[in-house]
Amino acid sequence: MIRMIKKLIATAAIFALSAAFAKDNKTAKILSSVEMTEEERAELEDEDDADENDPTPQEASTRLNGERDVPYTKALQALMDGYFNHELADEEARNATFNAALTDAETQYGSDAYRMNVHKARAFYYYGMILMENYDLTNLEKMDLSDTSETEDVNKKAGEYYDRAIEFAKLALKERHGSDAYSMLAHAISANCTAKTTGYVLSNGLKVRANAKKAVKEDFSNGTAHFLIHAQDIYAPAPFAKVKKGRKALERCIANPGIRFEQADLFNIYSSIGYSCQRQKKYGEAKKWYDRCQELYPQNLSVQNLVSKLK
Repeated sequence: MIRMIKKLIATAAIFALSAAFAKDNKTAKILSSVEMTEEERAELEDEDDADENDPTPQEASTRLNGERDVPYTKALQALMDGYFNHELADEEARNATFNAALTDAETQYGSDAYRMNVHKARAFYYYGMILMENYDLTNLEKMDLSDTSETEDVNKKAGEYYDRAIEFAKLALKERHGSDAYSMLAHAISANCTAKTTGYVLSNGLKVRANAKKAVKEDFSNGTAHFLIHAQDIYAPAPFAKVKKGRKALERCIANPGIRFEQADLFNIYSSIGYSCQRQKKYGEAKKWYDRCQELYPQNLSVQNLVSKLK
């Protein structure tokens, strides 16, 4: 069973490749064969990932909220915890938890279309993530970016849930430009890149970082968005990886009192830093970060698997 870490590795690798290739003449021809609107093509080719364009904490102080613009409800938190602790393999339990989260969207946020749609986007995203647990993603590491055919059938069911998550995130953004809507859109596109064809990845991969940056510009304290911006530097394959840079960026983030991190955010960051240490053969340091992950989610099998490989 492939766990969350491998999802991140595979997806971030593709993002890094598509980012590098977007500036290459050969790949420009590849991109021309992908079905995109002119607006989407311009966004893909012109996206600027320069870190110097990120706002400083001082510049972003007017946007610092200290809490999410859409707080997690109890039912949604149960769905998230069930995913990270691998407690929802049973379909009946999974559906009951998912439906409870959707009901929360109506009962708690029904009068606020922005919050209701962000909440629904999160529920569909995490349901899709649970479904993807049973798919072997090793073939993504061998993906040929020059093949933009639509013949691949990669966990169609999960992709349908990610599509719904993207749909609801976009509906929220039609209500207003909110940080949580942008970060949820980035998360859902990222996940969809593991459930769709190469053509989808080339068309949408760079939108992950672009939307995460928009989330930070709306609210500098959004820890989820900071993670999405920097994680790809750690997980991308050589020669595109910037492992040390990515690790230091995430370490600066968790040391910044102006950035808000919740349990899932910290797990993602700790596991990413641990993996960066593992890539550089700093196994003792990697184990310390994985231990911190297990303090958050003791039953998380992805970290258990990484720890067993260290041994």
